[in-house]
Amino acid sequence: MRGARLIFFAACFVCLGKFCHRQTGGFSCSKIVFNFPSSSQDEVYPARSKTWNLERAKAPGIDDRKSVHISNIDRLTIVDPRELSRCSKSKFLAVRGIKPPEGIQKILNQEFRYFKRGAQCFVFLSEDKEYVLKIFNNRHLKQLRFFSFLPFSYERKRMLEEQIDRSFQSYTLATNDLSNETGVLYAHLSLGNSSPFELRIVDKLGIRHSLSSKETGFLLQKRGTLFYPSLIKKMAEGRLEEAKEMISSLTVLISRCQAKGVANQDPSVRKNVGMIDNRCVIFDVGRFSKDDLLKDPLYAQKKKCYHLRRFRKWLLKNYPHLIEHFDRECQA
Repeated sequence: MRGARLIFFAACFVCLGKFCHRQTGGFSCSKIVFNFPSSSQDEVYPARSKTWNLERAKAPGIDDRKSVHISNIDRLTIVDPRELSRCSKSKFLAVRGIKPPEGIQKILNQEFRYFKRGAQCFVFLSEDKEYVLKIFNNRHLKQLRFFSFLPFSYERKRMLEEQIDRSFQSYTLATNDLSNETGVLYAHLSLGNSSPFELRIVDKLGIRHSLSSKETGFLLQKRGTLFYPSLIKKMAEGRLEEAKEMISSLTVLISRCQAKGVANQDPSVRKNVGMIDNRCVIFDVGRFSKDDLLKDPLYAQKKKCYHLRRFRKWLLKNYPHLIEHFDRECQA
């Protein structure tokens, strides 16, 4: 009888845990504070020089049309973005000593509501439904701190450090090298020396929280729509030419990433690629890495076809009359 009671209470405890996880989406504030390596430095902006393109906040990917110089430029430490790809996580910086540019700060002043949970981040949607705030999940950092105190855990600790390092290198690449290809507007990757500012979020239960930039790392990204549903919708509406333009934009996206020597370790079109302002972008920015082999045109072409093989299979099954266009664009 006693054993039956223990089993009953254990089952209730497990069910309660699962219920709470489902209701909250797995989110709690403890999972997003102090969510960057303590050795990292400052925030990263999608800038190429000592000016900020404030128009990028409205339409990422366009050419620089309006740039504003930052005053007191002698206070700043500017790092060439080309050097960032070779930095360790202790050098993830672009600018120190300032708040985000005015256009970005205006977006961040909105309230962000819980949207969904990803493998590496919790995603929140802005009030105007135009932007997403991706706040890093700190579970790997917690595991790293835990294993730091255990004997004979060197290998596990090393693997966690490498995983964290790869993730933050990927975020830096997405912001500095691939801002047009990802729609990333701003990345706050560390404690840094910048003036602190507040973020206002609402969790899945409707509870409001105020977060400090001194404790929370995040990415700000333009919101888009997933590629597959967008293509299906255009085909259902008989917009064949626009569907072909989407396919062309997809192949161009892969080629542009390869031309910059950046590989994507999770190239799933179904889950990670979408549309922003009628062009393809990569939503998941946590699996980028540098690959010098992509400078070889034959190797890059082979990798592009390999990455798109599942999409081609899906296209052949659902819209076979688009295969000829896809093959032509893929070989271009």
